Amino acid sequence: MILKAKKTHLKEILIIEAKLEIASWSKKSIINEIENDCSYNLVSVHSNKVSGYMFGWMIANEYHLNKIVVSKNFRRKGIAKNMIEMVSNFPNLKRIYLEVSERNRIAKNLYEGFGFTKQGHRSNYYSDGTNAKMYKLEIK
Repeated sequence: MILKAKKTHLKEILIIEAKLEIASWSKKSIINEIENDCSYNLVSVHSNKVSGYMFGWMIANEYHLNKIVVSKNFRRKGIAKNMIEMVSNFPNLKRIYLEVSERNRIAKNLYEGFGFTKQGHRSNYYSDGTNAKMYKLEIK
């Protein structure tokens, strides 16, 4: 089940964040995202536990996907795809933008399989100096 993220989900989101192999967001950053008026954030819940989450900003007719994470035990079950599909079906939405680490092959495959196209790159975008690839999905 996919729901709008709320502060009641914070504890479980933080548990998943702590297990990430890449730089995680702080508790304050996550709270700010949940409380931000332009944010549209989702959680995927299975057996009353958060299995994944997606944070992004809905600005006019565009969505900027800031973060999408699925717990290791729930990967490859379509959770990330389902959350992206939910956002892509918003009325009047024209496009979705995102950045992804050039090292994250699995995420790049997901996005490209979904129809996202490469739009450029950002050098040294992440705190570890990794470059980011920029992607865009045009909604038809």
